Amino acid sequence: MFKRYKNPMEQDSQSYTSSTSATATRTPSVAEETARPASYTSVQEAPPRIYAEEAPKTSSTPYTPSSGYSEPAPEPKAPINHEPDTTLGKGVAFKGELTFERFLRIDGNFEGELVSDGKLHVGPSGTVKSNITMSEAVIEGVVEGNITVTGRLELRRQAEVQGDIEAGTLSVDEGVTLVGNVCVTPNNDS
Repeated sequence: MFKRYKNPMEQDSQSYTSSTSATATRTPSVAEETARPASYTSVQEAPPRIYAEEAPKTSSTPYTPSSGYSEPAPEPKAPINHEPDTTLGKGVAFKGELTFERFLRIDGNFEGELVSDGKLHVGPSGTVKSNITMSEAVIEGVVEGNITVTGRLELRRQAEVQGDIEAGTLSVDEGVTLVGNVCVTPNNDS
């Protein structure tokens, strides 16, 4: 009787025995079944695998019983999802012209002119007395002035806006106070 000892590189914990009176009764794994050449007809004839092969990759598309496989839903875009480059903190008052490139957060008081093609976030304690022209903006505080946003404008929580609004996309939460005219014109660049 010949006995084959387990190779330490193999994944299977069973040892294989071979004799004229005994046969192996091991069930092959999915990876072994798919990797076996067509010339092998049973597990007994297949050579032992030293390295485990990867299981076949499955689709990441979710399955729904009513409609079969469907495309995954697109993730909602968050206009501002990173830290601001510049912050006017709570208790800070600024009067004049403020120029910035990417992302400004205002939690204090600002009065004057904002010049940028970037993004603006007026926090819950922020007060802005200025006309705002940006690519994206989130307002949670008080704004006295006209707002022109080429992309997405969000009015969140208890925001108060006194002025006209022009935006590509507008999102307004319950509880927002808005006094002025609103014009929403989606950008159809497709």
